[in-house]
Amino acid sequence: MSLEIFESNPNIFLLRFIEAVKQGYRLQNTNEGTVIEGNYFSVMLYQCEYEIPSIPVGKQVIEEYNRMEFWKKVQDCVLNNAIIDVESLHYNLMGAKLVSCVVRPSDAYTREELENMPWEDFKALGKKYDVFNRARDVTTNALLRVFEEAIE
Repeated sequence: MSLEIFESNPNIFLLRFIEAVKQGYRLQNTNEGTVIEGNYFSVMLYQCEYEIPSIPVGKQVIEEYNRMEFWKKVQDCVLNNAIIDVESLHYNLMGAKLVSCVVRPSDAYTREELENMPWEDFKALGKKYDVFNRARDVTTNALLRVFEEAIE
């Protein structure tokens, strides 16, 4: 199943692209799936299997000259629970595309939940967010900072 997004306003195109990704459509690196830019924006998205890459939580700036790579990075951020700041979308004269976002953790825990979590689960969570330390209180504080930074 496929979906074509065709729009003249880049911000509306971005909003429609985000919504389509949330509904299960994915950008493909094919001639039919190429993002066309000029006086309008157009892309063909497909419903298919897609491995979601891991992206660090927190504030991110997606900046890319290659339009296909830019939209793939936007797609990957959306799939990682990011909130895209549509108003930050910018195209400069050199052809770079830029947008900022905040990647939120897929799971957030309180201090009590972290302290009561079984060690193996706690250890896996610390490694997932790249803050693991063998001292449980150090990892707990680092995880809480990760969750707080992503919410701000």
